[in-house]
Amino acid sequence: MKASELIEKIELNYSKLGLERVAQDCIDSPEMFDLLIELISKEKGRPAQIASWVLSKVTDLNSNLVAWHFKPLLKLINQTGSAAVNRNLIRTFMRIDIPQEYHGQLIDACLYALQNRDNSIAERAFSMHVLGKYVKLYPDLSNELIPVIEERMPHESAGFKSIGRKLLGKINQNRKHKKPQDFS
Repeated sequence: MKASELIEKIELNYSKLGLERVAQDCIDSPEMFDLLIELISKEKGRPAQIASWVLSKVTDLNSNLVAWHFKPLLKLINQTGSAAVNRNLIRTFMRIDIPQEYHGQLIDACLYALQNRDNSIAERAFSMHVLGKYVKLYPDLSNELIPVIEERMPHESAGFKSIGRKLLGKINQNRKHKKPQDFS
């Protein structure tokens, strides 16, 4: 299959159910899945956007498959120039686990996405979800997150505020349960 054929297949199945069928085809065919990643990486505009939507559906159906291909996707966050692609990439990382050695890169990418006011609400909200996964592992992350969320909440949408409140609650809960260290 060629990139143009996959784009055509996606276009012909452009509905929620149709894209789920294309996603299942990508799961069943490693060649098609690799082509999907290539489309997201190399195409611009609508082809990259709908390919990233299919990737999001693939993640919903089989997050383990996507987790094995996280490296090229991680490099693309905040680099595509497309809010739709970036949103779907960040959403993908909400649902997959990656090796610890890449956590810093993902956290940095999501912090950047969260702090960039030019990004869509969805990009920033999904970034908060991803960052929320790592707060317990990296408690110092909360020192960066709290001021950003608190500063933005009065000016943001209801969805952002809701996720922000939940994340701040999670951070506070983690701090309450953290045992003081004995330095004696």
